[in-house]
Amino acid sequence: RADIAVGPISVMNERETVIDFTVPYYDLVGLTILMKKPKVDYSLVKFLSVMDEEVWGCIIGAFVLFSVLICVFDRLSPFSYQNRKSQWRGEGEEPRIFTLKEGIWFCMMSLTPQGGGETPKALSGRLIAATWWLFGFIIIATYTANLAAFLTVSRLETPIESLDDLSKQVKVQYAPENGSMAMIYFRRMADIESMFYEIWKNMTLKSENIGSIDKAQLAVWDYPVSDKYTKLWDTMNKNTFPVNVEAAIKRVVNEDFAFIGGILRLINNRTLEELKSKWWKKDAKECSKDEDESDGISIRNIGGVFLVIVIGSALSLITLALECYWY
Repeated sequence: RADIAVGPISVMNERETVIDFTVPYYDLVGLTILMKKPKVDYSLVKFLSVMDEEVWGCIIGAFVLFSVLICVFDRLSPFSYQNRKSQWRGEGEEPRIFTLKEGIWFCMMSLTPQGGGETPKALSGRLIAATWWLFGFIIIATYTANLAAFLTVSRLETPIESLDDLSKQVKVQYAPENGSMAMIYFRRMADIESMFYEIWKNMTLKSENIGSIDKAQLAVWDYPVSDKYTKLWDTMNKNTFPVNVEAAIKRVVNEDFAFIGGILRLINNRTLEELKSKWWKKDAKECSKDEDESDGISIRNIGGVFLVIVIGSALSLITLALECYWY
């Protein structure tokens, strides 16, 4: 029942049939999809997340078990070096006695390209060492393949950058707000698309069966048909593609001129531009810059490898200090 309404009202054909609008005071923006930027998890030990904690626990347990088994087999076997020193003595370099320390070192070095070094002399000890080698080979191959696949998949995730991308994915559930302009727009477009689909289906199906003579009885014009041509050809009363070729004159009253003049003065004085800058551009916070996936693996994901060097060097220095203090 109001005579005047002031607010950010969008211009629509349905509204223009009952009310008049002033000149626009904000540029055409259309519909914009606003979504939270996906959070990227970075971890210095991301290379450890390739396998579950249970798997790492089993690997560590197997490492300890085989280290103890090699020590026990070398101690109990009658064919080991420590039980037959007289037989193996005199063959150059003194063979290796697999104590618990040597067993741990052997299992650890067997997982590296350096190799574990000298193997036990007894057949039983060599079999347990070969079993550990096979286990280590499978674990390393599996870890390498999973790490490559893990890094590749994480880099292949494409962000949602358009409405088309949003419609093709299934992770994010979306819907317009009930009664909003977005809902009205999509509902209207759905009806239009459905109508044009039926028209296109009829045209394509009939075009396969209509001969050239029958096709000459109709034509589709992409510009307004002059009145003189309607004397020879029949035209549809409803234009499918309306094109405005005349000057549009809006029915206005005196109050409309006052509002329009005021808005034009605000535009000319750049008052609206200043307000836009004040509320939209002042102290604008930008999201973090997306990383270029073609640059390679980030240090934030692989930096834990360098921590291994730091930790290993620190343990070596501590061990050296204890050795010097002990002896």
